Amino acid sequence: MKVMKKHRKRHGIGKLVVDLVHPNQSAAVLLSLGQKIFLVLMLGGLAATVRYYGWLMLVRVIFAASVLFFVLFVGQKVVVWIASRHHHYLEYQKPDISDPTLPKCTIMVTLKGEQAVVEHLVGAIRRMEYPAEKLEVMIIVEDEKVDPHTGPAVKQVLSLHSERELFKVVYVPSDLQLPQNKPRALVWGHMHANPDSEILVIYDAEDVPETDQLLKAVGMLRAAKAKGMNVGCVQARLAFWNPGKTFISICYDAEYFIHFRWVLPGLVRLGLVPPLGGTSNIFLRETLAAIAKNNPEWTETLRTDELIGSVEAYPVQGAHDPHNITEDASIAMSTYKAGYRIEILDSVTYEESQVRWNGARKQRSRWLQGYLQTFLVHTRMPLRSIHRLGWRRGIQQYVSFNLLMLGAPLSYLLSPIVWGTMFLYIYSRLTHHPAISSYIQNLFPAPVYYLGMLAFLFGNAILLLQVLLAPVVQQEESEGLAKVTKTEHFLAANRQKEEYGLVLPLLFIPVFWMFTCLSAYRALRKLLTPSLRSHWDLTAHGHARDELTELQTAAAMTVVQAEDIA
Repeated sequence: MKVMKKHRKRHGIGKLVVDLVHPNQSAAVLLSLGQKIFLVLMLGGLAATVRYYGWLMLVRVIFAASVLFFVLFVGQKVVVWIASRHHHYLEYQKPDISDPTLPKCTIMVTLKGEQAVVEHLVGAIRRMEYPAEKLEVMIIVEDEKVDPHTGPAVKQVLSLHSERELFKVVYVPSDLQLPQNKPRALVWGHMHANPDSEILVIYDAEDVPETDQLLKAVGMLRAAKAKGMNVGCVQARLAFWNPGKTFISICYDAEYFIHFRWVLPGLVRLGLVPPLGGTSNIFLRETLAAIAKNNPEWTETLRTDELIGSVEAYPVQGAHDPHNITEDASIAMSTYKAGYRIEILDSVTYEESQVRWNGARKQRSRWLQGYLQTFLVHTRMPLRSIHRLGWRRGIQQYVSFNLLMLGAPLSYLLSPIVWGTMFLYIYSRLTHHPAISSYIQNLFPAPVYYLGMLAFLFGNAILLLQVLLAPVVQQEESEGLAKVTKTEHFLAANRQKEEYGLVLPLLFIPVFWMFTCLSAYRALRKLLTPSLRSHWDLTAHGHARDELTELQTAAAMTVVQAEDIA
């Protein structure tokens, strides 16, 4: 492995020295040498276009490329949506909790500035159905020098529970020379997980999984293995338990439903790469080991300073890229490169939705920036990537994944330009400014114009239709599930109450899309700023903890009453 000396940072005697190995396979580097050469050639081609054909031709080329992008991006969305209608969950038998062959499992939860949700997190994990002797729960927090509140809050809450031996508090050292974010904490947690654990699970601090989710995951992984399917990870569906609180939560809920109910199953049905959701990822440990060892996306080595006589390397090697702030999307592609695949689990993890504009701005900006990072990382060695994916399906998987990673942020970046051009054209025609309208007409030759109109009208109609159908389909599924399910998760019942009346507010979702355009430009600014490139914008949770407490208490009382009657 080639060690890049320019990435070495020394911090004095006894401090840690960081050597970045394989820098081009990490988001620590914005552009690889090949990408820089490609960028220079592209800019040279644009400059030559201006030199020989003028600025009008350059703008025509840019608009034609934009139209082609929208056609491909919207076309992929439509195909995936159709495919989702034919998706079927992998058939499996859920094992009993008394099954002596259940594998050991480690749950990893990263917390930073999340002291408000610690009590609910511990309660949600305690309610999960899995043998205590085979379960390890790692709560990964930052060193108290970095986060002085979360660690003590975790210890205080655990001291009140008799099952506290299930939980293991792991501190990420403050002098670890990696970005202070979630993937960094996951790497550290992976290194300190029980070596006997065959399954590693990732949850977020605000998650409330269905109690039998781990048992279902074990059943699905076993069934896949029996059928010769190399499934290395299953992704549970994420849903908000408080979808109807504000306009923000309503829009979030519709997009979550589309993503986890249509996009991911559609991609799986087509045999393509589904980007993971960042939580409720249940991995076989061997999958993460294969990514880290056989298909390393990054490797960093910590060494004690040679001046004090220690030359032993301490490897910090993990499947997650600590420089990528959408580590979940990146590791999905890495899973397929390592020879494994992902399946969707028929289980739900309930989350607390963002309800404020500021929190949504940070979260959406982080997602869009991370998608751009993931696109840049996984387009650096295309032939090598396709070879690892397998030539038969590799090209389709590679192209579709990178189109998805680039498409989401780029569509929001281009939308203001496209809409602005359209409104300027309409305004110039209504106010009789022929010079402006004629110039805009010259930007779109006939084929580009008709193709662009098709993408504009059909694409936006499809996107709006999906959004409006989401709450309706969700209501039908919830009602059908309630009829056949004897026991219902207490958050599922609350969610069902809030699912009605969401269609009318979603007619105004273009406002939310325009807001997301601003988040996209913020994401681009952060990506181009080295000091902010791997910075993790924290989004506050726990604003609905009082309501969650009330729901938990009511559910517990219902259980007690049912037991008394029995």
